[in-house]
Order: sequence, then structure tokens, then C-alpha cells
Amino acid sequence: MYRLFFSMLLLAAATNGVKAVAAETDAGSVTFDQALNAAIENPGQSLSMQIECTNEKGIRSLRLYPSGVAVWNQQVQVNIDEAIRARLLNALLKADFPSFETHYGGKAGSGRIKAPNIVMCSIEVQTGGMEKSSYQDVNGDRFETLINLAATLLDIIEPLAERGIGSTSMAEALTLLKQGKLAPQLLVLRVMHLHADAKKTGAMLRIEAGQLGRRQYQPGVKVGGWKSSPIDSETFHRVIQQLIDASVWSLPANLPSVDAYQMNVRILNHNLLIRSRPLNNEMVQQKTTQGGVFTALADSILSLEP
Repeated sequence: MYRLFFSMLLLAAATNGVKAVAAETDAGSVTFDQALNAAIENPGQSLSMQIECTNEKGIRSLRLYPSGVAVWNQQVQVNIDEAIRARLLNALLKADFPSFETHYGGKAGSGRIKAPNIVMCSIEVQTGGMEKSSYQDVNGDRFETLINLAATLLDIIEPLAERGIGSTSMAEALTLLKQGKLAPQLLVLRVMHLHADAKKTGAMLRIEAGQLGRRQYQPGVKVGGWKSSPIDSETFHRVIQQLIDASVWSLPANLPSVDAYQMNVRILNHNLLIRSRPLNNEMVQQKTTQGGVFTALADSILSLEP
């Protein structure tokens, strides 16, 4: 299971891991506990969470999007109503999550080499234009309050998974997205194109959490900043239809092409990684047609602009 924590390890936390992330409120004038209370009083206030924890129940995870759609254990989509949302927020306040440190546990490295963090439990919350995260390293002293809070939050959601929406294959997942039974936020699509002529600038595109982003990319020369905006419904459904029409799930993982391309598609627990590049072997002729399908698909998606 991929980890949800890498972004949190890079946070430049100002006070106990709290930082402003949006202009939703004047974040500098409120504390994080005030932001949580405001989210309880105002169900329309944006709320997102990422939680993962390993304990006697195994590895469990939750990702809650501002729309109220959530993904349990990367396997099923569940919908969070106002009552469940309030339970999650009250649990955070009861445990005094706003006072948590960013990092608990861990061990010192020898010399100049820092020992790697191995995350056992982690909670990240965004609401009211603020973000706070806290994680427990598997090594060192344990802060049981964090571990217990993560378990409590996950226990609240786990019963909902029994009536959640899942899929048995990438093909089915794409169909459910097309039909609107799975939320657009669940699609993670990343596409990259590098020209054979190293002097030309390539591009990277991503669709994730309902956002469309694009940047220029030229290895060793230029890495542009991401330009992002919400993806509109028409564009989203056009991309889904293109993936279905190309039967992307049936394409080989490696294909021939003049330039280098890479595409990663992830929906729930289904993941595809397809690469194309210049190949010199006996399989090239057999894969030429499929390579053309793939590069045409990639070029079409890469033509999108935020």
C-alpha cells in the first residue's frame, strides 16, 4: 500500500505543524481548534483528511475529500454525511489534536546520516484555510494519544465500507467513473512526454483530486512550476472516454515510440504504469500498432490546458 505521508514529512510547520493553506479564512487570526469548531458549526466549511495507521487491525487508511467523498483502504468509495463528519471533528477536539507535535518517536542517525522515518500512524487535516499534521515513527517513544486517535477516526469510518462502492478491475473502475458512480476525485492520472531531441522541452500533466495540472519539463535543464485549476465535467468525461476507447488496461507496460512517454493511471486499488520509448528488439513490430494507440492517447491528454 502506498503511503499517504510523504507530503507531511516535508511540511515546514510553524507551530505544532499548523500552517495556512488557503484564503478560506483569515488563518492568521484563528487557532486550529477554532477552525475545527467552526467546521462543526458550519457543515459547508471545507474539510479534508488523510489518515493511515498500522496496529492490531492491520494497515488501515482513509482519505476524505472536501466534497464529502472518502476512500477507505484505497479499495472502496464511501460518502460521509454531516453526522459522521461531526463525529470525526469532535474526536479530533476531544483528543486535543491541535496541540499535537508534528513528529513523535524516531531515532537519531550516526554522524551526518539521519535515520529514515518509518511512519506507524499519521493524521493530516485541512479545514478553514489551515492544515495540521502529526505522525508517529515506528521507532522511539510512542505518543499513545496519537495512535489511539487515529484508531478512533478509522473505527468511525470502517463500518461504512461494507456498503461502499468498489471495483474488480481498472476497466470496471473507469466505467463507474463514466457513469458517475465513482467520484471524479478518485482518478489519479499522470502523463509525461520527453522529446527524442533533448533540446526540446517536454511536458508533464496530472489529474488528481479533481484538479488538472500541467508543467514544462526538460531533464537537467528546466522544471517549470505547476499550473493548476479544477477540471470541468466535460473535460473529465472526455478523458475517461479516451482511456476506455484505448482499452488502456490491455496495453503492454512497455511500448515502442520515437519519443519517450509515461502514463500512470490509478483508481482505488487499481494501478497502471505504461512506458513507451525507442526499442530495438524483435517485439517492436508486434507492438507498433499498440504503441501508436498509446502515444496518440498520451498526446491528446497532454494537449489539455488548466
